[in-house]
Amino acid sequence: MIEPRDHVENWLRQHQTRIGVPASKWQRSELHAEMFNAWYETEKYLIDICCWNHACCLDIIALNKQSKTEDFIVAGDCDGLEGLSERLAYFENWLEENR
Repeated sequence: MIEPRDHVENWLRQHQTRIGVPASKWQRSELHAEMFNAWYETEKYLIDICCWNHACCLDIIALNKQSKTEDFIVAGDCDGLEGLSERLAYFENWLEENR
């Protein structure tokens, strides 16, 4: 079975063009918790995506660079890989609406 962080990492690789910019940070960690973290900086947003294998947890935060507010935020446990995919699809829809 694929691990949650691998699922998120693969999704981001497949949807790179939708985000519009390459990741400015791409990190996997084995220390304390198996996690994956990617940061993006678009013209409008700073985006932080972090996934932990423990509890199949995925946090996505998009900070509006101009207003300094969080325009998009979802965080917490997901219901397996299907829940991760739903959260990523929600993020993708938000990206499309906020280009």
